[in-house]
Amino acid sequence: MKQKYRVTGPRPVLGTEPGDEFEHEFTAAEEHDFLSVGRIAIVPRSYQVVGTSRVANTDPGGFFTGAFTADRERALIEGGHIERHEPRASKPVEPVKPAKPTTKPEAPDAPPQSPGAKGDAG
Repeated sequence: MKQKYRVTGPRPVLGTEPGDEFEHEFTAAEEHDFLSVGRIAIVPRSYQVVGTSRVANTDPGGFFTGAFTADRERALIEGGHIERHEPRASKPVEPVKPAKPTTKPEAPDAPPQSPGAKGDAG
């Protein structure tokens, strides 16, 4: 399962410049080596607790943000404790168009009415 990382060292990692993020599936040893020397950091992601036990101080059914190593995340997911939670991207809201004024067509033979003429006792 691919994990998201940020390059934190002074040199690119897998063609990704320092400060930028990338996704990759490292072996546990590769990930450990890059993390331990400060070349990369795990980008936190959102999870939901789906098991019956608390995970990361979060009750079952709750959501939390965490940064697990690939092995730890895999164990928690395969053990039925957590799921990755990808928030749905919200659709851009289109501005509401003002309604066009509706006017009733006047009868062809009727004279135009003044605004106060209809039922105005004045």
